[in-house]
Amino acid sequence: YCIPCTGAGCKECAPGMVYEQKECQDCDDKEGRCVQCPQNTYHVITGSVLTSDYTSQCVSCPTGTLAPPGSTSCYSPCSLTLPSSRNTYDVTRALSDVIVYDQSNSYPDQEGNRFHYRYKMKMCSEEGELPKVDCGEDPVHGAQICQLNVVTKANGSETVSNPIVKGNVISGISEEGEGRGLILHYTTSTSSTVACEEGITTNFTLRCNRDHDGVLRLEENSDCRLSFVYDGPFGCRL
Repeated sequence: YCIPCTGAGCKECAPGMVYEQKECQDCDDKEGRCVQCPQNTYHVITGSVLTSDYTSQCVSCPTGTLAPPGSTSCYSPCSLTLPSSRNTYDVTRALSDVIVYDQSNSYPDQEGNRFHYRYKMKMCSEEGELPKVDCGEDPVHGAQICQLNVVTKANGSETVSNPIVKGNVISGISEEGEGRGLILHYTTSTSSTVACEEGITTNFTLRCNRDHDGVLRLEENSDCRLSFVYDGPFGCRL
């Protein structure tokens, strides 16, 4: 899939892409050169790779997660048993629908406008499809956690802009303590940026608390790292 040229100007297309019509394009099956990554593996760019790249470019899903064929990420099932501890959790009521979390509004500016971040999250599925959320008018494909800028004007109207993916690849599932809770770990497929040399990471902790029906809070918020904690019975092992 190398661009057919020689010398210093030669460069390779990204993994999972082919050189056609003088540009790198997503892998497809027009000439039988591409194949979908199989079930429970993924490729962050297209979900498909050149047949010659099959073994090296399709990445196995982290333990406890799933992916249908041709996926660009993996996902957590809503009911899962962790192989390491054999503890079983059912987070269907907590995570199967889209969660919308608004930070507390800031102090108003001179014109009475308030600025805050809004987060949309969908993090488990039992339908064999990747959970996704849309941010703003244009969908951010494959995003499981998105951040939006929200400006609430003095008259109560809202302006929503600048969608930013805060998690579209689940990197693992772990437990908090000995069965005290479940932690979902996310990264972005663009592993690093100028501001975040080690990439953007988001952790979502479901902490076992049978005294609450479910309370969500944001414990850490920076450009490069988010940490949500959901206190409630859904983080308790069955």
